[in-house]
Amino acid sequence: MSLQRDDTTEQRPTHMHRRQSSTYERRQLSITSFKSSDALHKLKEQKGTLAAAVEVSTTKFTSSRFSANMWIWQPLYAGLAVAQSDDGDLRYCIALHDGTYTINCESQSLEPPRTVGDGNSSNESSRVGSGVSTPMSVGDVSEALAKAFIEFLSNYREKNLSKPMGATLTTHLASLSPHLAVRLWTELDIIPFIFPADAKDKDEISIPLDQEAEHMARKTVKQFNVKGELPVQMGHRRQVLVDLDSRVHIAERESYDSTARADTTGAATMHYANSLKHRRTKIAFFNSTAQGGGVALMRHALMRYLSLLGIDCRWYVPYGKTDIFRITKDNHNILQGVATTGERLTDDKIAALDAWVVEEAEKCHWVEFGGPLSAREKGGADVIIVDDPQMPSLVKIAKEKDSRSVCLICCQTFVISSVC
Repeated sequence: MSLQRDDTTEQRPTHMHRRQSSTYERRQLSITSFKSSDALHKLKEQKGTLAAAVEVSTTKFTSSRFSANMWIWQPLYAGLAVAQSDDGDLRYCIALHDGTYTINCESQSLEPPRTVGDGNSSNESSRVGSGVSTPMSVGDVSEALAKAFIEFLSNYREKNLSKPMGATLTTHLASLSPHLAVRLWTELDIIPFIFPADAKDKDEISIPLDQEAEHMARKTVKQFNVKGELPVQMGHRRQVLVDLDSRVHIAERESYDSTARADTTGAATMHYANSLKHRRTKIAFFNSTAQGGGVALMRHALMRYLSLLGIDCRWYVPYGKTDIFRITKDNHNILQGVATTGERLTDDKIAALDAWVVEEAEKCHWVEFGGPLSAREKGGADVIIVDDPQMPSLVKIAKEKDSRSVCLICCQTFVISSVC
């Protein structure tokens, strides 16, 4: 009996070697491209995403498992500070923190603008060569500071292919350059924080500039969780503290000017906003969750805008319960035509929803003195908006406390035509 040669077996190692070499070459090509100083621009240009921002910082390391260099995710946080000397000169400082240590801290002088004479006199002509330093106006200081910080962070991003996730500004810097925070968000996709000065900060007002910037960077680190996310914070009575209770500054009044015509929609909006402020109307929103759903996404944006307008408006959510959310999800499936056969909203489920709402209203202290569902003469809200099909029973509770309260129910659920 003759043995035949298995060519397939002998060729397999060669094929696998070619495959590994191909993977290795692609990896090396990718790494080489990232080493280039203009690699980011080239890669974005090829993909048509020049306007996109680099989302996170990276760290290079060599793995014992792989022969090629690898890149891993590394968060980056910033602290921004400014100080003025006795003679009026300004110095600004930027500290970068990786969550464990300060990895970079640089301070520079803010150069004042230089004006040159027109040469019409001997005195003027003598100053043409050197120029004359003039004090900066408030507007000049604001723009110069914003430009300096944004240029530094932009250059750092292009050089290191990374940018901070967030940056905390000192209150002094925020007062000198009030538009800097919003520009960090709109131009660099960096979340800006401004924290009111507490007693401890006031005691440390004389610390060196670089230490102050590092202190701000450490504050930035504390705002994010281990996954690099900015968690939603809750206050007393389960009130949603939008933008960390207005400590995140990603918008200002001027940010909305280009979204609508000032003489039509803008004028109508301000008319009703001024009416609410004049009457001191208190508004309370209620829905089941502060994140994850379409209502929550819209509510964050609306609360941010109403806060900028100066309207007394607050947002509350319950603690929640899994079996109650299951009932709501089944209701959505019924209305959207994707429920299991025979699935219905039974009397028992309605009773469970009503009992849950009563339990949450008491647990969250919404009906107590000063709560949003208490009578208006006891500090309750003037207008109550229930923006969730899980909690219509809140209207009954509010009306029992104060029959004059205005209650609105919004339901933003897609319904197929066959169930209408």
